[in-house]
Amino acid sequence: MSLHKFYKKKEDDEQQHKYKKVDLNALPVDPFERPSIDFYHVNQRDEIRRAYLQKGPFQPLNHKFPPRDFGGKPRRFIQSWFDDNKYWLEYSIKEDAAFCLCCYLFKSSIPNQGGSDHFVKSGFKAWNRKSGIDKHKEGNPHTIAVQKCQSLMNQRQSITSAFEKQTTLQEKEYRTRLNASIDCVRFLLRQGLAFRGHNEKEDSDNKGNFLELLQWLADRCDVVDRVVLKNAPKNAQMKCVDESRDVSCKEQMALVLRFVNRKGEVVERFVGLRNVNDTSTLSLKATIYDMLSKQNLSPSRIRGQGYDGASNMSGAFNGLKTLIMNETKSAHFVHCFAHQLQLALVFVAKNHKTVNDFFDVVSRLLNIIGCSYKR
Repeated sequence: MSLHKFYKKKEDDEQQHKYKKVDLNALPVDPFERPSIDFYHVNQRDEIRRAYLQKGPFQPLNHKFPPRDFGGKPRRFIQSWFDDNKYWLEYSIKEDAAFCLCCYLFKSSIPNQGGSDHFVKSGFKAWNRKSGIDKHKEGNPHTIAVQKCQSLMNQRQSITSAFEKQTTLQEKEYRTRLNASIDCVRFLLRQGLAFRGHNEKEDSDNKGNFLELLQWLADRCDVVDRVVLKNAPKNAQMKCVDESRDVSCKEQMALVLRFVNRKGEVVERFVGLRNVNDTSTLSLKATIYDMLSKQNLSPSRIRGQGYDGASNMSGAFNGLKTLIMNETKSAHFVHCFAHQLQLALVFVAKNHKTVNDFFDVVSRLLNIIGCSYKR
């Protein structure tokens, strides 16, 4: 199977799993036998509404309408009522009742509108009071439902329809772009390959495994090529992989202490690495306090703390630095110097050709050596 057919089939399968397809030719004809329009999937309702409107209201012209007794006088549905209300009035042979097609299709989508549900659910049967039909026709909910039916049938000329079609197209493209990125990620994870490249700019000869694989996929599949990389929206390119776990699949935290010794010298000491079950602020705080207590150090003597800019570390409300400062007011936060230095070095390296080439060679050597223990 070609890549083009693969992604087209994948997209169609996803759409099919959302809801079961409805046979528009097999929709119930008698209004009393129809399920509520809300019974159908929200993405199918307009299609079903349009099918009913194209067929028109169910009006059995050659039916012999049975009489009902009203105060000793027989009354029945009058066929001429169809002529006065030919676009919406329906008759149920099974229930011997009148219904409104427009209200059936749209009354549930009209907010804050009262009115009787006789013409939608149970049906109108008071043949001795034809004024009940006129009263329903003049009601506000019915008027709105009729307007919605007209707008639906003129949908090709509607601005709202154009926006809805555009939204559907964007969702389709988004899904294709997401599937392509996920497939590339799965392949690299399965093969144990690195994701990022040292230089991922457009003019780079090697942008790294992830971007190169995504480009390879786009070159061989028109469906993917239309929605990824330079053809993707700037805010939804789905080409940046922030981080990935190592082979141990463990989250680790490093603790380094910086203090002034008795000679007045600033000293830094690496305390150790600790596996953490999760990276929530409470869990990280408990781990730090436990490591300090094993060194006979009191958290109350902390005079500063430094992390990177992640929200769970330096967040102003629920970050780790805030939890510690709530207990130790003197533990002022300073953005990690090592992280600042790293950002500065990365910026300089990317803008200095010689340094850039050096780190590119080192990165490739590490990838080669790390991929095979025999080397």
